[in-house]
Amino acid sequence: MELDQSTINKIRQMSSEGKQVPQISSELGVDYWQVWSHVEHNWQGTKWVITNRLNRLKGEKDQATRERYVNEVKECVQYLYDQGKRMGTQIDRARKSLNG
Repeated sequence: MELDQSTINKIRQMSSEGKQVPQISSELGVDYWQVWSHVEHNWQGTKWVITNRLNRLKGEKDQATRERYVNEVKECVQYLYDQGKRMGTQIDRARKSLNG
């Protein structure tokens, strides 16, 4: 189910106020992963999700569930890549500013 823009805005507002994904999910009655996909992430939490999914993947027999875990890990890895790239760009700009 696709979320409407007002729900996405509520998710982002609640996240910016310090509420965590499980709490937002519960309060709004929205699936955890839908909430997770609309909040600003941190690297530590993303690493935790990747580790958790890989650990679950080891013992999962259901093919559909395994594919879901793989896709979640791919999304997390893409997020880390994008954030690393963004950070590199910011560092380059800062260096250029400092060096004149």
